Amino acid sequence: MPSQGELSGEEERRRLAELVGRELSRIANAATDQILSEVAGYHESTAPTLRSEVLTHCLDVFEIFVRALDEDDEPQPDRFRVTADQAMRRVTQGISMPDFLRAFRVAQITLWESIRQLTADKPDLRFAAAEAVSAMMKVIEVGTTAAAEAYLEAERFLVADATSAARDLIDDLLAGQQPVTGPRQAALRTAGLSAGSVIVVVAGRVVKFSGERNTLVRVLGKAATTYPHGLFAMRRNEIVGVLPAPIQRGIGGVLRDLSRVTDKAREGGVELALGVSTPLTGLDAAPPGYREAKFALGALHGRPGIQALGELTTFDYLVSRDDPIARQLISPQVREFVEKDLAGDRMYIDTLLAYVEANLNAKAAADALYVHSNTAYYRLERIAERTGKDLRAFNEVLDLLVAIRLLAPA
Repeated sequence: MPSQGELSGEEERRRLAELVGRELSRIANAATDQILSEVAGYHESTAPTLRSEVLTHCLDVFEIFVRALDEDDEPQPDRFRVTADQAMRRVTQGISMPDFLRAFRVAQITLWESIRQLTADKPDLRFAAAEAVSAMMKVIEVGTTAAAEAYLEAERFLVADATSAARDLIDDLLAGQQPVTGPRQAALRTAGLSAGSVIVVVAGRVVKFSGERNTLVRVLGKAATTYPHGLFAMRRNEIVGVLPAPIQRGIGGVLRDLSRVTDKAREGGVELALGVSTPLTGLDAAPPGYREAKFALGALHGRPGIQALGELTTFDYLVSRDDPIARQLISPQVREFVEKDLAGDRMYIDTLLAYVEANLNAKAAADALYVHSNTAYYRLERIAERTGKDLRAFNEVLDLLVAIRLLAPA
């Protein structure tokens, strides 16, 4: 029994709960300022409503703490309903889960420091202050678990929802249909697209990933968010994008932004190959743009990277078409030479390609190959003998080059 003038443990807790409750608004504002100052994702965010949202979240969690202290009761996960709403907001604002959880901890530390200050000159509340630690640990334990689960659920929902909406829109555009419903037109505006936009179309595929499909979709979803505007979606086994390409940015700006997408995907263990169309005017140009993007993708021959159709030379474009008639026009002698060297070490093909790159200068080709010039001359003579081609004649060298590109496009 407490002596006269002393408070029982229960009375102490309730008095402290009342004391903290009166100061909740001030403490929550202090915690909000601390979060916005200390946590990088919050500090760097430009979301105009972020401070008021964080303040609401702090107040809600602190009220859970006060209730747990007052009633000497363990907080239950269903009390953190506001946390689920806040998690959804943080995902849409691009704030990471580690930063979301760190903000939660920063708020609790601020609350504890405030309790210490409130009880510094109140020795009769020392027991309650000790009890407050236990209550706070329970709030942190249950609250951080609820926060992590809410964040992951929000992330899964938003990625799936955005992917589904983008896929439906892209399906319409590639079918030559202009979206007419209000929600889809709104989604187009959000993506920075309109009927008369200058666009590029992207066609891609995953060339390296060993994880589960759910993980793949999540990685691709996060990577796509690094692109400033536009639509990205997984359609069966391909990646398709319809992206705005304002004239002032040009194709160079689009390719730089796409590089950030592939870099982000690579961080998640995913290697992408992306083909990019030429800039086209109007959403009704999406179908031919898609065909261009598929062709550019084919020019990568399964290698990771980005290939813009406009960066292919006319020669690359023509030999990449893989015309069966062109294959038939390759002489048996040249075909035998190319196929035999491909099956070996490619020594003669590499020498010929270096010779072409050096503008038919054998000595420069030797330097590029790090071999003696006599070695280069010898190899070129053997090529001429085996193919029946005069390597001093541009047209005959061109025939050989076309044969190599058709038979060994990679």
